[in-house]
Amino acid sequence: MRSIFSAAPLLGALALSGCTSIERIHQNMNSSEATDAKARQQIQKLTSPSPVLREAARQWVNPTPMMDRAAIKKATPPCIAKRFNFSYNIKN
Repeated sequence: MRSIFSAAPLLGALALSGCTSIERIHQNMNSSEATDAKARQQIQKLTSPSPVLREAARQWVNPTPMMDRAAIKKATPPCIAKRFNFSYNIKN
């Protein structure tokens, strides 16, 4: 009878330590299930057909100006200009 009471604290400590590891296992399982669900949503988004063009709520204007003829003249080497008959008589 005395040995049962002396072993009781040891058995209690083992039972409590087992509960924390089981809780940690459940937390890891819940975390992996949430990650799995998120990954499945991303895969479904990638595999579902989506329109190539999207309608914007407002008009978009490109702030970068297009190259003007003077800039093209400066960027084009003379050998290419002669080959493709670029005119160097460009007025701005």
